[in-house]
Amino acid sequence: MHFRNRRPYPASTHRPRTVPPREPDTPTDFRLAPAAAAAWTAAALATRLPAEEAAAGGALLAGAGLTLGLLCVAYRGRAAAALLIPLLLPLAAGCLVTLAAAGSLARFTAGPVDEAAQAKAFVTVILRPSSDAAPVRADYGEARYVLRAIVAAGSSSGRSFTAASPVVVFGDGQWKRIGRGDTVRSVGRLRPPDRPGREVAVFLPAAPPVVEPARGAEDYTRDLRHEFSSRALARGAGDGGLLPGMAIGDRSVLDDRLGEAMKTTGLTHLTAVSGTNCSYVLAFVFLAARAARLPRPAAAGAALVALAAFVFLVRPEPSVLRAAVMGAIGIFAVLTGRGRMSLPLLFLAVIVLLAADPWLHSSYAFLLSVSATAGLVLIGPLLASRFAAALPVWAARLLAVPVAAQLACTPLLVMLQPSLSVYAVPANLAAAPVVPFVTIAGMLAVAAIAVWPPAAEPLLAAGQLGSGWVATVARVGTGAPFAQVPWLPGVPGAVLAAVLSLLIVLGVVAAVRPRRAAVPRRAFVRYGSAALCLVAGCALGAAGVILLEPRAGHPTGWVVAGCDVGQGDAFVVHTGPGRALVIDAGPDPGAVDECLSDLAVTVVDLLVVTHLHEDHYGGAAGVFEGRQVKELRYSSGEPTLPRGLSSLARAAGLEPARIAAGDVGQAGGVKWEALWPPPSADTRAGPSTGTRYGSENDASAVLLVEIPGPARRATVLFTGDIEQEASQRLLSGHPELARTGVDILKVAHHGARNGGTAIVKALRPGLALISSGEGNDYGHPHPQVVADLRRQSVYAARTDQLGTFTVSLGADGLEVRPLAD
Repeated sequence: MHFRNRRPYPASTHRPRTVPPREPDTPTDFRLAPAAAAAWTAAALATRLPAEEAAAGGALLAGAGLTLGLLCVAYRGRAAAALLIPLLLPLAAGCLVTLAAAGSLARFTAGPVDEAAQAKAFVTVILRPSSDAAPVRADYGEARYVLRAIVAAGSSSGRSFTAASPVVVFGDGQWKRIGRGDTVRSVGRLRPPDRPGREVAVFLPAAPPVVEPARGAEDYTRDLRHEFSSRALARGAGDGGLLPGMAIGDRSVLDDRLGEAMKTTGLTHLTAVSGTNCSYVLAFVFLAARAARLPRPAAAGAALVALAAFVFLVRPEPSVLRAAVMGAIGIFAVLTGRGRMSLPLLFLAVIVLLAADPWLHSSYAFLLSVSATAGLVLIGPLLASRFAAALPVWAARLLAVPVAAQLACTPLLVMLQPSLSVYAVPANLAAAPVVPFVTIAGMLAVAAIAVWPPAAEPLLAAGQLGSGWVATVARVGTGAPFAQVPWLPGVPGAVLAAVLSLLIVLGVVAAVRPRRAAVPRRAFVRYGSAALCLVAGCALGAAGVILLEPRAGHPTGWVVAGCDVGQGDAFVVHTGPGRALVIDAGPDPGAVDECLSDLAVTVVDLLVVTHLHEDHYGGAAGVFEGRQVKELRYSSGEPTLPRGLSSLARAAGLEPARIAAGDVGQAGGVKWEALWPPPSADTRAGPSTGTRYGSENDASAVLLVEIPGPARRATVLFTGDIEQEASQRLLSGHPELARTGVDILKVAHHGARNGGTAIVKALRPGLALISSGEGNDYGHPHPQVVADLRRQSVYAARTDQLGTFTVSLGADGLEVRPLAD
């Protein structure tokens, strides 16, 4: 055989050229964006309609889509078809979500649960929880726990029924250990939900739950989680019980003060299972697999298996599954740089998730998940490429995750709470390197507890090294100057936050240039440039916060406030920015003046003095101090006003007017109506006890106030010092009160026994307000009144316990907070 001679290639004397990371392609594939927007719009509309109307709307969209499809076929190849084809996907997505919502509505409202909730009836129910009980902030009363459940069966008014209606349960400590897979039998009251949502009712238990524990995988997983949390807490590692929250989303053992510090520094998402947690699991496993030289498909498969194991360990609730989907999409964009593929996946995930649960459209958790994922997809690869100019590629990609997610979520976060965590980005950057380690160590520790418990101890110790570091970051950040500063509320604040986030991104892009070739640079120059751009961006954001800071120290979002004026009454209803309706003024001008100043009230649209006892009008001078009072009304059995009150009104140019049943008015969006005293009682003349009620207390004005909210209105009944007999006559004269009930009731006469509790039972309020002085000589509120409120599952907000407090319409109902918070 003959072989052709081949000339060998000369050995190269040069080192192979290093190719730096390439600037990622801009993800511009927005073709599915109209379909995602149509799905979101359809979900928002369909969930607010009855099932029949939603089904009709879905059928209409289906017919429109079919007609449009036929037109596209008929005009195939023509210009008209090119205009019609892009409309097919949005119509299909809207139809899918609308029909899904109609089916869910029909299933949820079948049975008497919805009707019983509207009647606020007592029922016996069999519940199947769809989530574990979670603690909710208890600013008043005993600790409460909330869980979501399905009413499978029950009885109401002596009739048995079956149903599949989702409800929210608010229970006491006896509900603490109830969770997914259990079967619960309980007696309680159903109430309409406080805002539109998936749940058709709120269930308030009136008796201890009878629980049949879960069996199988649900029970086994719960025991593992409990054992893991107990072992972590028993170690006393100084992390404030943070490890269970970071590893498996269990916040039950988290120290309250550390929880507040995490919130202040923008690290709260690390204590719950979010898309970020899932992103870290995927990132860690994917990068580890690639480091082991596994091909990309194998590394991606390993990452997905790890994510599935993580979801199983933390319990596959809808929020966890949503977080896993969003986290997987976002981290795929950062780790691969393939933004063109990730963006369509994000839009597709939005459509699928809204079809599975149309009520996600109004969930802030879902909005935050979508925003964080969009941030990872759109700006994550760009930031990673810039950071790679000064850091190793793997470190740049990991650091890009929290920065991109935080910047994208900030506008929504300030909508939830009008304040800004100035150090959120630096805190997330400081925490980011250890979070994947903590998550993986926690997962392995749970597995070790299941297989060989002694092996869990070193894993717990390793995990708590990382969680202890995160706790330290949170504590240090909370103690730093301007850790959390007030921000402009509402849409203007969100727009401003979005602008500042964009400026930070532009600052990073302008300050750091991506490497185009392997040009040697000194390490301190490389790291210094990256640090400089981040510090400059954060400083820009902090400067914007400080320079544009609104009135500091004033609460926002409140609708009603109870002023701590000692032994007396003074309540405030928010009617607009700086404006309020004030009901009574307490005995001390200084106390009510301080309360109104703390609430930033400068204009009093209406001052109502319910009756002429000193503890209700003696502080009126404090209401007028430095404020414009536009109207004064009062009720009394006395023929004239006291001299001091008359002088105040005359100096303000007001003509005081008596108030009686039938009087109505409006201030801002707040409407009020006087229900007592009856106008037939001539209280304008006669002796000092010239009423047919026998006392000045029974001459008290009773006002029904209607307050608008973002999703529903709230009703408040202010009762002055009306006593039991008069309150019964009030109920007899207004039977509609018993039918509709009220959301908030001001307990009459500071909770004295002569005020009675029959009105509480008749009106079924969700919250009671009591104004009384701490340690007062009258024994207010009376222990029997407090016991009756507790027995009827009515939580009482008391000025003697909380001081001045505010009430707001929150996501899960009424929220009470001491003004000092």
